[in-house]
Amino acid sequence: MSMMIPWRIVVFSNSTLSLPLITLLMQKQWLAGVVICEPQSYQSQHLLSVLQNAAIPLFVFSPETAVPVKFWLGQREANLSLIFSFRYKLPVDVLEAVQFGTFNIHPSALPMFRGPCPVFWQLKAGQVNSALSIHRATDQIDAGDIVIQQAFQIHPLDNYGTLMNHVSQIAPELVLELAKSIEQGKIAGVVQTGLSQYAPVPSVEDCRIRWQQMTASQISNLCRACNGVFGGAFFVFNNQQLRLIQATAAAYPAYGALPGTVVMVAEPEGVIIICNDGAVRLDVIAAAEGVFSAVAFAERYGLDAGMVLH
Repeated sequence: MSMMIPWRIVVFSNSTLSLPLITLLMQKQWLAGVVICEPQSYQSQHLLSVLQNAAIPLFVFSPETAVPVKFWLGQREANLSLIFSFRYKLPVDVLEAVQFGTFNIHPSALPMFRGPCPVFWQLKAGQVNSALSIHRATDQIDAGDIVIQQAFQIHPLDNYGTLMNHVSQIAPELVLELAKSIEQGKIAGVVQTGLSQYAPVPSVEDCRIRWQQMTASQISNLCRACNGVFGGAFFVFNNQQLRLIQATAAAYPAYGALPGTVVMVAEPEGVIIICNDGAVRLDVIAAAEGVFSAVAFAERYGLDAGMVLH
């Protein structure tokens, strides 16, 4: 039997990616408030600024404020909590503090790519299909029963930023579906089974280009995974750390050159480097002085054919 629920929803987030969802809840007059982390990045600072300007009730969470946030949820008369790109793991008593429970919005086809940075690892792995999953939040990270899962394709030109933006646009639709399912009494979770892979926060080494070991597609995929979050995959030239923002697999003969060898610097071919399965074209490079096309960078900084990158 369906019932109309006077929704009082709280969103836990520290990213502007949650703004489309927050906007929807405001429009429907369902938003009870937002719990954020102490602002430490541009994204979290921007989110805080937007919420303050809109006079949205806020709670700044840290592990030391877990008990007060539970009482704050009660003060806001919250009956549903949503987690979307939130820094901390929440205690069980906070997860269970609202009538209809707490649900996490996770950008992967769970149980694959559990953890804090699933989009990076999916792009780095060259995944072509993914999903947005809504699951019950439990004391185990991203392991609760899945209640909604919507598949989508990853575009070959997607990077971290574009893919996360796509996810943020899907999330409001799935939350409406979640609310409808609860109202109709049809909310049922599916236990996560099958292959599982953890997606941790990438280390510096996870973002490093290894010219002698990586294939062209691996280099291109790493650039996509780092573009929009880490400023590009990194490599070193003339003792300067550089960021490769975009690269493309190229059909170019190796002529026996070792992986890492620069074999072409010219227009329109671009900057071509041999890798262990062919060649890769460097497209966009960021240095401390600015962002350059690869050819412009090569001409300005002396990257020339015959050099070997390590």
